[in-house]
Amino acid sequence: MAGYFQHSRATFATDPLNVLSYTQDPDEPFSASDQDRWAYSGGIRFDYSHRLNPDHLVKTGFQIQRTQAVNKTRLSVFLRDGAGDPTGGVIPRNADNRTIGWREEFWIQDQWTPWDQWTFNLGVRFDQIQALTNDGQVSPRVGATYAMTPNHVFHAFYGRLFTPPNLEAVPFLQLDTIGTTAEPENLSNRTVEPERAHYFEVGSAHALGDSVSIELTGYYKLNKNLS
Repeated sequence: MAGYFQHSRATFATDPLNVLSYTQDPDEPFSASDQDRWAYSGGIRFDYSHRLNPDHLVKTGFQIQRTQAVNKTRLSVFLRDGAGDPTGGVIPRNADNRTIGWREEFWIQDQWTPWDQWTFNLGVRFDQIQALTNDGQVSPRVGATYAMTPNHVFHAFYGRLFTPPNLEAVPFLQLDTIGTTAEPENLSNRTVEPERAHYFEVGSAHALGDSVSIELTGYYKLNKNLS
């Protein structure tokens, strides 16, 4: 068992004197923003392996993580008149928001070797999050490896994947930009949901002597809520 802590930060700044200067380009947004996003994550992780017999190696574990993300934005914009043109002086649109998310993971796997040349990995994992949404998924995993010779190994794998969005990468601010030059084209403000996928993979590895090896892998990924 181990504890861990990690910190990430992304800062973006613009030059408002240049960005907000007059231009006849109708596509010019006439807005400038400074953004500062950071996150602190900490948690615990436990891994355990047990050899049941010469043919079965069981691996299991869990992980619990807490993430606090902060998003600060300083936005400089113009109001738009009835024709949609910028008017008046520069006005601020600022917001500071914080969100806290939790993620719990549990997995178990049996590495089964019924014959010298064959190894099967059968497993399942459960993911649960409480953040922008409360969601979860049970994900089976199945893999097989065939060692034709010690130098030529073939493998195949299928698994369900569950990938929550990184909180520090999600613009969860509530900025009032309606009627300004920073008003987005799409006002739906849809909640970012976890990415779900079916993942398939086949491949092989070949050792050509003691210093050269070749690996060839093909995969197919069927995504939903692609992030």
